[in-house]
Amino acid sequence: MQRLIAKREDREVPKRENGMIRAASEPFYDPPRCSFILASSKYMRSKVLAVWDQIRSSFWFVPLFLTIGVVIVGMILLRFDRSVWEFPAETRWVFGGSPEAARALLSVIAGSLITVVSVSFSITIVAIQQAATQYSPRVLRRFLQDRTNQWVLGIYVATFIYSLLVLREIRDQTSSTDGFVPALSVTLVLFLAIISIGMIVFFINHIVQSIQVSTMLTGIRREFKHELDRTFAKEVDCTGDGPSPALLPSGPEISIEAQREGYVRSIDVERLARITRAAWISAVVATRSVGDYVFPGMVLFRIYGDGDLTDDELELIRDTFVVNSSRSVRQDLLFAIRQIADVAIKALSPGINDPTTAEECITHLGGMVADLISRRLPPGRETIASKTYVFQRPDFNDYVRSSFSQIRQAARGKPHVLKTLVGTLAEVALIAKDPARLTPLRQEIEYVMADLKSGGMMDLDRAELQRLCQSKIAEMGAHDESLRKSA
Repeated sequence: MQRLIAKREDREVPKRENGMIRAASEPFYDPPRCSFILASSKYMRSKVLAVWDQIRSSFWFVPLFLTIGVVIVGMILLRFDRSVWEFPAETRWVFGGSPEAARALLSVIAGSLITVVSVSFSITIVAIQQAATQYSPRVLRRFLQDRTNQWVLGIYVATFIYSLLVLREIRDQTSSTDGFVPALSVTLVLFLAIISIGMIVFFINHIVQSIQVSTMLTGIRREFKHELDRTFAKEVDCTGDGPSPALLPSGPEISIEAQREGYVRSIDVERLARITRAAWISAVVATRSVGDYVFPGMVLFRIYGDGDLTDDELELIRDTFVVNSSRSVRQDLLFAIRQIADVAIKALSPGINDPTTAEECITHLGGMVADLISRRLPPGRETIASKTYVFQRPDFNDYVRSSFSQIRQAARGKPHVLKTLVGTLAEVALIAKDPARLTPLRQEIEYVMADLKSGGMMDLDRAELQRLCQSKIAEMGAHDESLRKSA
């Protein structure tokens, strides 16, 4: 117990702001053991929140929630029908038929709804199959996490279950027992059946809209913009882009290896800084980036310093890497870019051959890069309480390459797509406010010019595209010069 008692000192506790850690003065329990206890509680809380978020976004959560809710409501209404309220014959909005009529009505509704549920699931599966074949398997998560699909199927399943619950309570009148018709419960079934009829029309319209490429790309853009606003500052400061080239301190190091396989979904930097506040630690280096795929045995962290960590502390540091079987846009903007780039590449494949979709993807990617071009990206190196933290973070060049390089290679021999690509790159470059952001955009246009020599295009198309590239590079050069003069 003595080792777990610590004095309270005014120390700077790291906080995250605009994707980076800043120091803020607040009391902190400094000794390593108390840091371990605080980190453990934060870890459990974050794990619970992560599990809850995964459950809440699953395909079955809303149908299960509605089914449980309708069972509870059904039990209450049945009790109400049985013992509290007797409806007069003049109450027209409440079902007033015989037990045989109620049983026939509920049987028809239940039988029809299970057929509608089957049709709805079939429509969803067809939409998912078309999205995977026509666009990319990476966009399937959007269909599975679509709240509209979940609510529609949940209403169907809940209405079917509720119909069965009410059906089993209907009793015919005999010599020994009185007949019983839960009038209010049957009325609610009728109301839910009417809603279900309207929902099938709404569901079909929603599916038709959701498989359109414009709707899908807009949804990915919206998710990208939300994470961008949450993570990055809006001011330009290119000096913070990318990791610092300074050398790491030499000396003893501790390597922390992965124990699970999967994609790195996120890195909890705040919790990492709390765990590694021991005085002997001089530097912490994360060797993997968000979005990387890791195997058991791969090094995740290198801890520099003349000291040692307990097994519990090693496990806590390892768990700041959230590993999952799939990627997410949270902390991983490159995944949003990857989804749209995959749709464009698939559209340019010989089996699909849909250049219009590829051009639409290019314009959306241009909008995403335009959102990034005026943002201050988080640095790869941060200093907190005289300790150095190094993270593998993408810079602006990585975002540009991920957006356009593979599309440029897939569009060889397609002059119209290449013209759209060059025009988009030039338009994005002209809104830049820092000369350093122009370099990767100009390089992509230069790569297009270099690819023109590989053939696969008519001479007139090649000459026209060559002139377009030269004119756009000249415009970018003039814009670069004006930015440097105004600096």
